[in-house]
Amino acid sequence: MFGRNKQQKNAAFLNEYRGIAFLWLSCCLFVFLSGCGTALFSTDNRFLLCLPGAERRSDSIEGILRPWERKTLIEEKGTRGYRANLEEKVILTEHLVQEFKKTSDPNIRQSCVEALGKIATNAHIEPCLLLLNEAFYDESLNVRISACDALGVYCTEGKGSQNNQKIRQSIAEKLCLRYGELPYSINPGEKKENDERKDLRLAIIRNLSKFKVEESSEILTTLNEALNGEKLDDGALQIAAMISLESITNQKYGLNSEKWTEYLAFTRGESSQKPEEISFFERIPKPDLPMLK
Repeated sequence: MFGRNKQQKNAAFLNEYRGIAFLWLSCCLFVFLSGCGTALFSTDNRFLLCLPGAERRSDSIEGILRPWERKTLIEEKGTRGYRANLEEKVILTEHLVQEFKKTSDPNIRQSCVEALGKIATNAHIEPCLLLLNEAFYDESLNVRISACDALGVYCTEGKGSQNNQKIRQSIAEKLCLRYGELPYSINPGEKKENDERKDLRLAIIRNLSKFKVEESSEILTTLNEALNGEKLDDGALQIAAMISLESITNQKYGLNSEKWTEYLAFTRGESSQKPEEISFFERIPKPDLPMLK
C-alpha cells in the first residue's frame, strides 16, 4: 500500500513538471520562431498561418523570388565577387546594377549597394563606382549611409584606388559636397527628417577620417563646419568631427573642442601660434558624476 502511494506521488510529480517543461520549451520555440526572418513552412490553413514562421503556400510562385530570397542571392553575389577574378567581378557588378535599378524595395537596393561595396573593395570597376555615387542620393536613408560607407572603403582599401590620388580626391570632395548640401534649417518638429540628416552627416564625417588632409582642401573645412556649425542636442556631430580630426592630423587634442577650433584657425593662417597638445590623461573623457556630499 505504501509503495503504491509512493508511485502515485511520483507519477503526479512527473506529470506536473512535464507540463512545466513543455510550457517552457513552447515559449522558447515561440521566441525563436518569432525572430526568424525566413519562412519555416508553407500552408494555406488560415489557423496555421497565425503561427510564427508560416507563409502562405499560394504566395510561392515558381520562377518568382520573394524578397528574403532575393536578398540572400544578392549577399551571396557580394561574397563571391569579393574573391572572384576581374572578369567575374564585372559580370556580377552588371547583375547587381540591374537589380538595383529595377527594384523599388529600399531593402533590396541597400543589399545591392553593400554587395557592390564588397566587390569594389579590391578592384576598380567604373560601373560600380557610378552606382555608388547614384545611391548616395537615394531616397532611402539606409541606402545613402551604405553608399557612403562603401565609397569610404572603396577609396581606402580598393586596389584600384590606393595609389590613385585622383579617385581619392574625387570621393573626398563628393563626401564634403554632400555634407554641405544637407540643409541646416529644418522645422524642429520634423524629428524624423532631423534624425536622418544627422545620421547621414555622421556617416560622412566618420568616412572623412579615411583620407589625408592634403588630398582635398575641403576636408578640414567640412570638419570645421561639423565642429562649430550646427549644434545638435547630443553633441554627436562635434565628437565625430574631433575623432576624425585626430585621425587625419595626428594632433592630440582629444575631445577639447576649443583646442581643435584654435588648431583649425592656425591651419587657415588666422592664428600665428599652434595650440599646445594636451596630455594623455586630459584626453580621457571624464564621466559627468554628481557631486558627492
